[in-house]
Amino acid sequence: MGIGLLYCNSQHRRMSEIMMSEIEHIETEDDEEPLRTECYRLAAGFALGFINLGKGTDLKGLHDMRITEKLLTLASATKKVEQVHILDRSSAAAVVAVALIYMKSEDHIVARKIDVPDATLQFDYIRPDILLLRTYLAGIITGCNRQQPSHLTTNLAAHSIQHIFLFSLF
Repeated sequence: MGIGLLYCNSQHRRMSEIMMSEIEHIETEDDEEPLRTECYRLAAGFALGFINLGKGTDLKGLHDMRITEKLLTLASATKKVEQVHILDRSSAAAVVAVALIYMKSEDHIVARKIDVPDATLQFDYIRPDILLLRTYLAGIITGCNRQQPSHLTTNLAAHSIQHIFLFSLF
């Protein structure tokens, strides 16, 4: 996270590449104490977001890296069963990175991709903590934080819970 603060808002290509590789790294062995835990990847997600803070619509020299597409895939795509325990560690990092990169950009397309899924079956593949994180950070992208912070959190959480319960009844 220190690298993100050091290179904050600089769009430094090499540091963006390094942080992206730390987020999406797939380990070959299943060690008891892996080097790249979820906390480590989350810190890399924050760093990548800080490096490109609010530059989602203008990622100058980073277009060929396809950062947004890779992060959205990690954050919201369904994963292969044999890799879900590894890739699920990257979900929170990818969501945080996308939210910081697109902060206050009002890009509703990106916000819709990380927001609450519309299909009921997708709720089985998303951890509850990631679901809440995705809901809250989708509001940060669209600029919903013009309200009082407590109202924003309450409204987003209520929307997510209502969405989950409505789909679970059917």
